[in-house]
Amino acid sequence: MSRASTTTQKVTKCKAKYSNGFTYEGVLDEMLRRSGFGSLFNESGITVYTGEWMDDKRHGNGTEYYDSKTINGAWKYGRLFEAQIVDTAMDIYEGAIDPDTLEPHGDGCLLCRSNSIYCGEWCQGALIKGTLAYSNGDVYTGNFRNRERNDFGKYKSVNGDTYIGTWKDNLPHGFGTCCLHRHPRPMNELNPPNNERLGNYIGYFRNGKRCGQGRMLLHGSSTDLRGYTYDGQWYDDLPHGSGRLESPQGSVCVSGIWECGVLKESTPLSQRIPNPAFRTAKFRKDNGFPSLSQSRSKAKTPSYCSVAEIVRSDDIISMTH
Repeated sequence: MSRASTTTQKVTKCKAKYSNGFTYEGVLDEMLRRSGFGSLFNESGITVYTGEWMDDKRHGNGTEYYDSKTINGAWKYGRLFEAQIVDTAMDIYEGAIDPDTLEPHGDGCLLCRSNSIYCGEWCQGALIKGTLAYSNGDVYTGNFRNRERNDFGKYKSVNGDTYIGTWKDNLPHGFGTCCLHRHPRPMNELNPPNNERLGNYIGYFRNGKRCGQGRMLLHGSSTDLRGYTYDGQWYDDLPHGSGRLESPQGSVCVSGIWECGVLKESTPLSQRIPNPAFRTAKFRKDNGFPSLSQSRSKAKTPSYCSVAEIVRSDDIISMTH
């Protein structure tokens, strides 16, 4: 069909075939440009895009299909600025998008197949600040870096354990406050029931373990140490170095040098302590907090992200109404 015979006639709904084998079914304007609602199919008959067009560009609401994902979005002159992305792993992102890279960029939420939900501020596919709600009910709110909890943040587990402070590579690192309610392993004389608070710690951490100066108020079912406070040096989650044990009334029971949770050298005081050797609750390596990197999914840029615009009105070789 010659261009001269078609440009003078307003075309509404038709089927057009392009020189590269692509096919379009929908509305064309007087210049045979895709304008209005229509669907574009590749040479194999697979749908590439269905939605609104203007001047051969995606413009308005539509759905774009790729091998690895589906994009339900809003376009403006061919540029995607807001979308819901569903990939083959069933991860779903909804929010602001970088139109050039198709990465989450701005405010948005990601629902992972593990049922964990990330909501907050994204930068090129990475959550940098926001809230991560785990499928087991645990919640982290704070900063992220390199797909992991970093800098300052608050973690609250479903059983009530909390940590507020600084993080490094998914673990408490630096100064923070931790409140433990229970722990899965026996604690010698400290073995509280599941719903009983184990203790509060305020001080320094290193790689998820208490290390440096810190103060811990002990709780539990044991009548020996309930209400006592250890204030001093820690290493590998245990009192280690100079420290003192204070009674519930605030008086110092013993002061001395501790080694791996056991008092080795003491300065005798008027009050006798019930048991100078104790072990505190040990963290697991990940501190009991699930790994962020195991559940995060990142939107990738399709290698053919502009395929909907590579066929234009000049490429039409045939057209039927």
